Amino acid sequence: SAKKSAAIYRSTATADGAWNEPVMLGSEIKKPGFNSQQPSVTPDGKYLLFASDRTDGNGGFDLWYAPLDAKGEPGQPVNMGKQINGSGDEQAPYVHAPSQSLVFASNGRTGMGGFDLYQSKGTFNSWGEPQNLGYPVNSVKDDLYFISRSNNKNILSDVLLSSHRASECCLDLFSLQKKAPLKQISGQ
Repeated sequence: SAKKSAAIYRSTATADGAWNEPVMLGSEIKKPGFNSQQPSVTPDGKYLLFASDRTDGNGGFDLWYAPLDAKGEPGQPVNMGKQINGSGDEQAPYVHAPSQSLVFASNGRTGMGGFDLYQSKGTFNSWGEPQNLGYPVNSVKDDLYFISRSNNKNILSDVLLSSHRASECCLDLFSLQKKAPLKQISGQ
């Protein structure tokens, strides 16, 4: 049987609201013989994020980013580094601008089970140590594909995520609204 291969395609809308034929991104993103998948564009439109199993990573699927020019064409991809990428698979990158956070799924870190979602604060020059988002975001099964509709720093105030927690076979879509924890007053 033929080896499955994932690639990232781009389509643009025309003036009448139709979509142009999808075009595969070039070899800088889709390295021949390897998979590139799960694209996400940062809210400012400056970077394309994706997962790839190319051999110049840290093992398994790693997270990568590529700068986008004014026309939306990607430049040379950059591995997000060992702070983010471990020996397992990192998947489904997403940037939440108000909280300056990268959220991604990983199955190579100590977690609740399967793929868990992690949050790392920082910038493309320096991401902080990833923190497991814990329950109720994560479960003992696979949890992936996170997006926050929050326009404030509380990234969990309005979330959509995919999880395998309620199914025997497939990922289901869940919503979550979590208020920020109350601040403890010192000395009380």
